[in-house]
Amino acid sequence: MTSTAATAHLRGTTAARIEYTAVSKKFGDTTVLTGLDLTVEPGEFVALLGPSGCGKSTALRILAGFETASSGTLTVDGRDVLRVPAHRRGIGMVSQSYSLFPNLSVADNVSFGLVVRRESKSRRVAKLTSLLDLVGLPGYADRFPAQLSGGQQQRVALARALAVEPRVLLLDEPLSALDARVRSSLREEIRNLQLRLGITMLFVTHDQDEALAMADRVAVMRGGGIEQIDQPGVLYDQPSTDFVARFVGTTNQLAVARGAAIPDLWVPLREGDRDLLYVRPELLMLEESDRGCAHIVSHVYRGATTRITAKIEGSISRGSSEIKVDVPSASVTELPIGLRVRVRLTGRPALRVEA
Repeated sequence: MTSTAATAHLRGTTAARIEYTAVSKKFGDTTVLTGLDLTVEPGEFVALLGPSGCGKSTALRILAGFETASSGTLTVDGRDVLRVPAHRRGIGMVSQSYSLFPNLSVADNVSFGLVVRRESKSRRVAKLTSLLDLVGLPGYADRFPAQLSGGQQQRVALARALAVEPRVLLLDEPLSALDARVRSSLREEIRNLQLRLGITMLFVTHDQDEALAMADRVAVMRGGGIEQIDQPGVLYDQPSTDFVARFVGTTNQLAVARGAAIPDLWVPLREGDRDLLYVRPELLMLEESDRGCAHIVSHVYRGATTRITAKIEGSISRGSSEIKVDVPSASVTELPIGLRVRVRLTGRPALRVEA
């Protein structure tokens, strides 16, 4: 997607450090952000991940200058930007709706900010050529948005945001309107682009696969604040709360006696004080057994692996009534629907909490 020549002028842009300190936002009686604290280091790619209404897009829009904070401070390289007009913050933004001007060509869309800044024609032409090469659209300058696919339109929107050489690039669910194949390809290209440019990026998404695949760190938001921020692998393998364990990836909740050792072979706990083990599907194994505690109810083919759902037999007051286990698809014939099975743990649970 990129070349050394295409990124040369953008390489001169210094990546910025972003710091939210106790930033809150209210819309009437509704509190959307509750004292948000977040630091993004220069050149870092951070994803804000969370359910609808958790405040992630509001946090982005406050940084962009499209919303005002109710309280707190927000600095870019130590400078409080909350009272700085949006066009003077040195921040670019790409949204899910592309927001291209339909009556302007690709060239005019990409160059729009440069015209507003009164850059010379020769510089605009040079930047346009390099930017279209940068986003994989050489030769598309004379086309109009209606002549482009969704993925191509998003590339144009990305080029337009980069044209003004921002120190920070914000992406607000930029891939959500695209089909799965294009979305997967474009997320890799955006990540590679960010690594080449070294620009600071803050990315909002509700898609955990995108967040885990693209970001240096992922901030899981809940109720207007950050529940946990960590590298993707840490977030998945070592969630700090049950909300993060349930929200990021798929997890099974297996009840064990309070304080007991983690069992190799798991048996449902019917009574007494208990802890819940949060166990990922790839860390469980199903074995055929006439005395097993569950039976297989479904298979979902996922390519190299198949996700098996097994129903735990008998009533359980707390913990899962079903478990999900990922197995190699080649071995799924050994675990047919209806088979009675026992459940074996093959790895360490992601989290243990009191039930």
